[in-house]
Amino acid sequence: MIIKAVIIIILSILFLLVLITAALRSYINDSKIAIKRIRKTSEKYMAVLAHPDDEVMIAGTIAKLKAYGHHVHLLYLTHGEDGPTGGLCLQEELGKLREKELNHVKEILRADSLTILDYPDRYLISQDKEEIKKAISEKMEMINPDYVITFDDTIGLYGHSDHKTCGEMVQALVKEKKFNIRNLYIMTLPESMIKIALKMSKTFKDNYKNSKGLPECDFCIEISRYGHAKLGVIRAHETQWQVMGDVQPLYNKIPYFIYYRIFNREYFSNIRIK
Repeated sequence: MIIKAVIIIILSILFLLVLITAALRSYINDSKIAIKRIRKTSEKYMAVLAHPDDEVMIAGTIAKLKAYGHHVHLLYLTHGEDGPTGGLCLQEELGKLREKELNHVKEILRADSLTILDYPDRYLISQDKEEIKKAISEKMEMINPDYVITFDDTIGLYGHSDHKTCGEMVQALVKEKKFNIRNLYIMTLPESMIKIALKMSKTFKDNYKNSKGLPECDFCIEISRYGHAKLGVIRAHETQWQVMGDVQPLYNKIPYFIYYRIFNREYFSNIRIK
């Protein structure tokens, strides 16, 4: 009798946990946005990002693309040397340390290539825009990607000027149609997630409310099976533990196999090139 009672209690708890997870997932995500299926084939994706750790927002998608046989190349415009150190190094040592963190990220995501340019962190907006476009263009010529992923050019996802500048340069370059790119994918969030971020993330509170807002979502990628990879990427950025806790709220409080069944989608806006 005791064993039977214990089994019933355990099953009841598991059932309740499933219901709570499903309810939270429904509350956080926008069910009206189509989930895009990834085909098992071999195409080239290139993500152009501003800083080490920017790939966290699409880490589940990258892991899924690799699992389905695609090639993924990562390009970063800065070393992120002006960010917080997390108390792990001197400020002047941060750029080198973040480069090491990215090498770990490359291993976790099995990225086909990872390149870091040497533009100054937090000051992309004051750099020669044509020079930045040329540097990105040279990398695109080497990779010849089918798809490019980057930031929007209105707010830069959550208000960082480097993100916005990165998005501006990539979108301007891609729209020149010098490359055989099929689609440009812009990282974005649905209104349901934005509302939660404005309550839980200081970064969003400080930067988002006076902006023009993010591009509308065209599709999302379901990533629940790749939560372990996303968590690994977050943990790889050891110096950025404070930032991670802010932009990925509660990730270190909830087991990843539950967390990424709640936050189980990454959202994109689709800009067709052809």
